[in-house]
Amino acid sequence: MFRRIENREISLSEAAELVGGSIIGNAELAIRGIVSIEEFAPNKLSLLTGKSRKVLDEVVARNINGAIVISKAIDITGIPNSISLLVVEHPIPALAKIISLFYETADPLRTISPQAIIDPSAQIGKDVSIAPFCWIGAGAVIEDRVTIYPQVTIYPDAKIGAGTVIHAGAVVREGCRVGAGAVIQNGAVIGSDGFGYYPTATGLKPVPQVGTVVLADGVDVGANSCIDRATLGVTSVGTSSKIDNLVQVGHNVSIGQQSIVCGQAGIAGSCKIGNGVVLGGAVGIADHITIGDGCRFAARSGVIRDHPDRGDYAGWPAVPAGEWRRMVGLLAQLPSVLKKLKREKT
Repeated sequence: MFRRIENREISLSEAAELVGGSIIGNAELAIRGIVSIEEFAPNKLSLLTGKSRKVLDEVVARNINGAIVISKAIDITGIPNSISLLVVEHPIPALAKIISLFYETADPLRTISPQAIIDPSAQIGKDVSIAPFCWIGAGAVIEDRVTIYPQVTIYPDAKIGAGTVIHAGAVVREGCRVGAGAVIQNGAVIGSDGFGYYPTATGLKPVPQVGTVVLADGVDVGANSCIDRATLGVTSVGTSSKIDNLVQVGHNVSIGQQSIVCGQAGIAGSCKIGNGVVLGGAVGIADHITIGDGCRFAARSGVIRDHPDRGDYAGWPAVPAGEWRRMVGLLAQLPSVLKKLKREKT
């Protein structure tokens, strides 16, 4: 969590020095805050994430004495001096650095609430913060500087790595491991039972899910996402991978390092996801699929076969993105082609 630093003011030149950018306009412009491009106001700094000159022209036309962080890729020929620009190679990382000048981490008090229920056999490290109405089970290990917000449940024998933050309402189930510096957002469930059943004469019976989940260091898990425990063995997420809100990760899935899984994606059981993979929103992956390092799938792609080769993919079933774009273009022409065929037939 972050808290705005009151009455903070810097010059645009200070911001440029911090991020290694160049200034067009008033280098000594006083910056008193950071706002979205829609809320752009005098003496505020904003961000233009895209490369559209049209959007920049619309903002400039408002004649506001503020500053905008933009990419070097935007053509700024003819831009009037009524607005100041901070030109950088990569706008988003630059803005992230500047934000740190105006906001500070709102770290909770390093205390353990007497209203938290902690089993006597649980191991609690130094400088831990545990809020009211948390429950920590037998044999759980909470390492140094962990922050646990209200109504978090840590099942027996779970382990939470140093410096991890677990937000209100999240659950870490029995025997699961969360690495150092991880962030678990509200309502996420780590280690829910995998979805496995077998038919019998009296109905479907559950396969016991006796494996675990291991999240490596620096993993983020979004709100209300679910990562199922393995049937046997481990469901794993690699170092610094990021999982968005409302994501389902099935049992025995492995996700590599620095991969991104966007909201509403669903990964069925026993999939192997490589390093640096990007799954767009609502991507669906069938069970036992292998995806190689560096693969990127557009939103709503349906993945029903292995994709071992690095590249961009889209569509259902997912194909190389260039091929998918050609298919969509041809599909749009289909009505006129059908009309032409009917005329020729008559």
